Amino acid sequence: CQLSDSALFNYHYLGGYLNSTKFNHDKAITHILEAKRLCDTSLGVHSIPYQEILKALGDEYIELGNYEDALAFYLEGIVKTMYIRNTASQTFGNLILGVQDCYEYLGWFNEVPAILSDAWYFWNKDVTVLDTYAYFPLWSMEQFYKRYGMYDNAISVSQLIEDFIKTKGGNTHPELAEALYMKGNILVEMNKTDDGIKA
Repeated sequence: CQLSDSALFNYHYLGGYLNSTKFNHDKAITHILEAKRLCDTSLGVHSIPYQEILKALGDEYIELGNYEDALAFYLEGIVKTMYIRNTASQTFGNLILGVQDCYEYLGWFNEVPAILSDAWYFWNKDVTVLDTYAYFPLWSMEQFYKRYGMYDNAISVSQLIEDFIKTKGGNTHPELAEALYMKGNILVEMNKTDDGIKA
């Protein structure tokens, strides 16, 4: 019997996932590309599964060291699913992190803060759940600056995160603990141990 497009999508989605776990990248890519084709031609692109398959394609190409193609898939996912970014912020955030990874692998370090700033500009800030994904682009930027020893910039972003959490959840929201923990780590790496302990 003829399978519906949605059933075929599920088949290829699962086939891509299973082959990916076995590091069979060529077969994984073949399955995921077919799942993508089904979305592009009949099932639509405004869905979390579409975000997930674009992220999966990017991840496969990163594993193969093909950062340009990986970047293209991450960016396509961001552009095509911008409409649902507010309801799928976690998977949308993972696409942004994929772009950041590609920029770093390609040595385009100056581009990283720019895309994360753009992401934060468009990010849904009217959150009902206050967790890391509520300020994900800022978190990614803070980590980027910390990773490359740009500590003053990292601390500036830490303050933005702290202010955002306080504005949305008050001065005693539990999410502050994570933000202040990260800030403390940065301060310790800056040899500002006393300030780190205070944080």
